[in-house]
Amino acid sequence: MGDKPKEDGGPAFPCPENGVFPPQPGMFLRDLFAKIAIGGCIASTCASEDWPDPMSASAYAYRVADAMLVERAKASEGTPK
Repeated sequence: MGDKPKEDGGPAFPCPENGVFPPQPGMFLRDLFAKIAIGGCIASTCASEDWPDPMSASAYAYRVADAMLVERAKASEGTPK
């Protein structure tokens, strides 16, 4: 349980204060990337006998999301601010 928390990429869909509701951070970018990755994983294996168990598919989706965040950080290092 002593794992270091993963970089979450920040909010993907933040909602600012609008006078009625308080600001909401929205889904984290890491979760959005994992959501997209697991959809592809399921779609690519649903018609085969290689259907992954949910825990394996979920772990894979978050590994993909983490890799996407690493590449995103590399790409933004060279971007002028």
